[in-house]
Amino acid sequence: MKKPKVLLLLLSLSLVFSTIFPYVASAEESQKVAKPISNQNERSRVIVDQSPIVFESEGTIYEMNTEETNSEVVITFKSDKGIQTFVRNKDTDYIKVTSDYLPKDEITDLELSVNDIGDQIKEQLSNNESVTRISPSSSPNNIGIHAQVGKWAWSGWQNYTITPKVKYTVTAIAGAIVAYIPYVGPIATALATIFVQNKLKTGYFKRRIATRLDSDPRFYWQKTQVNLYKDKARKKLLSSKTTKPAKLYNHW
Repeated sequence: MKKPKVLLLLLSLSLVFSTIFPYVASAEESQKVAKPISNQNERSRVIVDQSPIVFESEGTIYEMNTEETNSEVVITFKSDKGIQTFVRNKDTDYIKVTSDYLPKDEITDLELSVNDIGDQIKEQLSNNESVTRISPSSSPNNIGIHAQVGKWAWSGWQNYTITPKVKYTVTAIAGAIVAYIPYVGPIATALATIFVQNKLKTGYFKRRIATRLDSDPRFYWQKTQVNLYKDKARKKLLSSKTTKPAKLYNHW
């Protein structure tokens, strides 16, 4: 009877310290894993194609779309004003910004901002964990019916701090977060909006991951909680968001 508890503990620890981020088999938050694109270079094969996320900030309604290939992560923000596109090159980790309505000087400022924030996230992620995705081609062909088993086991909290050095926008913050941390789109947009609304100079975040066994041993479940605080001591909570549970394929 102790085996499930031991297995769950090992699963939780491996999520925090593993250098491989698992492939999402299915998720209640409507995230889609795309099939490989045929007749194209391997580097352009789609790994993750998330469903659109709609949010409002400072009177503007945005639709955020995220697509990832083996070589880049592409985040697009659409509004009634036009389109902003952020492309993170995985080889250089540089995030290129384009827009069909922003003037060149604003695009330049936005690019400086998103890379400034992205570099801070990258540095802190390297100290905590790596978030490399795996192609869905290695997943089982027959997923079948699944059910969650046992209780959620939470990892310890990990602290992240974002201090934009240049003028920032909600798209710069959300885009930088999603460019480096997968599957947290709804959390990224919500917290970025609060960051902007409160005109924060520094955002103090805490993140933890919960895991739960699945009735099929090839899979398990995961959800992520992120808190945003106003102070360095992380006592004045501004917002706490948790993703919906996602079913993940066990590669170990």
